[in-house]
Amino acid sequence: MNPSPFISVVMPVYNCALYIEEAVNSILNQTFTDFELIIIDDASTDGTTDILKKYTDPRIITLYKTLNQGVSSATNEGFRLANGKYIARMDADDIAVKERFEKQVRILEQNKKILVCSSWVQHFGKSSSLIKFKETHEEILSELLIQCSICMPASMFRREELEGYFYEENKHSGEDYDFWTKIAWKGEFYNIQEALLLYRVHDTQASKIYKPQQIVDDIQIQLSLLKKLAYDKDKYPDTLITKMRLLNATLSIEDLVLFLEWIKELISLNDKTRIFPHKEFKAVLKRIRRSLIYSLYFKQTGITKEWRAKALLLLPLNELLFVLTTKGREIRKRLLRK
Repeated sequence: MNPSPFISVVMPVYNCALYIEEAVNSILNQTFTDFELIIIDDASTDGTTDILKKYTDPRIITLYKTLNQGVSSATNEGFRLANGKYIARMDADDIAVKERFEKQVRILEQNKKILVCSSWVQHFGKSSSLIKFKETHEEILSELLIQCSICMPASMFRREELEGYFYEENKHSGEDYDFWTKIAWKGEFYNIQEALLLYRVHDTQASKIYKPQQIVDDIQIQLSLLKKLAYDKDKYPDTLITKMRLLNATLSIEDLVLFLEWIKELISLNDKTRIFPHKEFKAVLKRIRRSLIYSLYFKQTGITKEWRAKALLLLPLNELLFVLTTKGREIRKRLLRK
């Protein structure tokens, strides 16, 4: 066994007997072969352990835990055991494309500024979507304000530069998203513009089980990023921003006005500080505003015509024109169907 492999692959595992062989074999069959595969079995009870014990490849290091402590704890154990120049993450129910490591190593070796290299993701199983993540660091960083814009199980990153960074072990959702936001200013992110991971979609995966909580957690992660701009948190409290993003409570006209002011304030503050890339940041905030306006006027139930009419006059001009134009198209479609 090479005492200092080029890549340490960290794979936390819990009750994945149905899928674990495909995941492990997809790593063992990589065209880039200088790696160690660190598997942390988080006290599985479904036969996963027996399957793992059949493997004899010397590149595999398996840690069998006797107490289930969750994916974050298991992943952290893997990070601590890693010896490679790079760490590659892998989940136990996914499949890595065989050239994945080769292509990621090439990117990282050619550009020392890149800290994390990930890729697009091809869903399979319950979904067949191709998930196309933004390519450049500026795009990825700004996109973090609305979603997790880099896929952890498709990622590879520099081990020494991120030594000491770990998952929050008390989190049951959003742990990947939270991790990326912690290191976002340590170096550059990059997404290869092709799918190097086949991401299995099934009913028992954590992202589905914890989906309602994850939506709320994601808003808090996004707010933690935006607070780097030091906006007035008393004037624009978390409760207001959360309510406007989730649309899960009654809204007043004053709520809408404050939220629109908040977006203008963020753009102004970032113009001065350039904490986020200027062009990409502005574009993301405009998407947030447009999404809200579309939901309020064309999706959200429980909002009266009177409320919408009063709010219309308070919208920025381009949003006012958007509402009127979209409403006009809807009316024309209805007339044509008659």
